[in-house]
Amino acid sequence: TIYQARAYLVTLEDAGVVEKMNAGKGVSGRWRLV
Repeated sequence: TIYQARAYLVTLEDAGVVEKMNAGKGVSGRWRLV
């Protein structure tokens, strides 16, 4: 589900693998590999 994907991305972010880019909406955001 999208919630599982979000949790997965959050885990990666905590690991320093990805970084969340806010799109200015506040709720939605873009993810990109760093």
